[in-house]
Amino acid sequence: MLKERLKAAYDSSVKLLKDRFKDKADTTSIDKAYESAKDALNNSANADKLAATELTGEKEIAAGALVEAQKAATSEIQSSSKYTEQEKKAIINQIDADMTKANDTITQPEVNDSETIAKLRDDAIKQMYLNATDSATIDHILHDINHENDHSSISHFIPAPTDNKPVHTANKEENESKLDLTSSEELTLMHNAYLYDETGKRANKIILGAGSIITSYGIKEINGQSYYVLVDKGNKNKIYYVARGNVVPTSQKLRHNAYVYNKHGNRVKKAGVLKKGNDIKTYGNAVTIRGKKYYIIAQNRFVKAANIAFQKAASAAPINKIVTENAQLAAEKTIMHNSFLYDQNGKRANKLIILAGSIIKNINKQVINGQSFYKLEDGLYIAAANIDAKRLKLRHSAYVYSQHGNRISKKVLRKQQVIKTYGSPVKINHEKYFIIAKNFIIAKNKFVKETNFKIIRCSLLK
Repeated sequence: MLKERLKAAYDSSVKLLKDRFKDKADTTSIDKAYESAKDALNNSANADKLAATELTGEKEIAAGALVEAQKAATSEIQSSSKYTEQEKKAIINQIDADMTKANDTITQPEVNDSETIAKLRDDAIKQMYLNATDSATIDHILHDINHENDHSSISHFIPAPTDNKPVHTANKEENESKLDLTSSEELTLMHNAYLYDETGKRANKIILGAGSIITSYGIKEINGQSYYVLVDKGNKNKIYYVARGNVVPTSQKLRHNAYVYNKHGNRVKKAGVLKKGNDIKTYGNAVTIRGKKYYIIAQNRFVKAANIAFQKAASAAPINKIVTENAQLAAEKTIMHNSFLYDQNGKRANKLIILAGSIIKNINKQVINGQSFYKLEDGLYIAAANIDAKRLKLRHSAYVYSQHGNRISKKVLRKQQVIKTYGSPVKINHEKYFIIAKNFIIAKNKFVKETNFKIIRCSLLK
């Protein structure tokens, strides 16, 4: 009976590995673990503990399967031409982390039955397979290194921050009393969000990108709307509010069968078809992608608003608005490229994403570690390259593209023309583009391919 269980563990491990990774699957580690486990069962020294020996053998077989899944998933990424070396490293790090976590869990003494071992093993192998092959999963993984280089008004998931300080551009001095700063929770924005004051009006001209992690110190009702309470500890505990609908989903019913789309309005075929009559969860108000309305249903996943039976607005949430540099006050600066916030050492201060089109007030400009930054009122910094234009000369005639990578004008920018660009190149559909200014209008989503420029020297910071 024990040998049969051991053989079943071996067979199921090999089958899942080969089902997932096909020709990249190698069973060497599983084979060795199985042979070792059989030897242990046949060893007379273990005669009085055969059940425990067999269970240890199952765990060793599972560990062997995890090692081979890790190798296969890593090989899948290393052989791909879709990703940069930095991106490959990030994906492989996630594969390693998932393998280590699963292995650590399986070896725990409280994991003491075949069913649990098999489930932990199978879940981890499937996750590593997704890490290496599924575009949505890879989007999640790459987001922390690529998000700021993604100029779309719709953003993705980012891992939790160490600290979060909303950017302060207002001067109200009154803070709410009796606010408990010892109790907080970290929340992921699923929809771009404004910051509000205690009356429910916009507190400033900042737009937080979806994927930002905010720290909430409670919930407050304002004018019938529910908000999370945020505290800017760098500015005398200044209080802001973010609409809960940008975090908490609303359940809505499909009135038609619906496809799932990505942020560029392209159908995600792997997601299949969502069936009429089913309830789905949506976040915030509908967003516009290439002229059509969509609801956010998950990270980089959308359904057309026309397929929702009752198009309910969960809460106030923004889309980038067009702002002109000429209309700004002298102390204000418009962010031209999605941006992170940094501390006085030039290290990233939190995991907030400030979207292009946001307007900040700055105190002065400083150089930190050779990079130029604007200092904000709450003591944080933003890379000057995301605000100040850099002039680059075209080495080829170039077309102008939208944030979705489609050509938006018949006009051609001529070779040798000098163009204003902002920040590092952004990735759109696996190609890199520079954000450009045109007639000082900054939220029009105009891009030129990086390969068309003669000199490319841009700040590494975003």
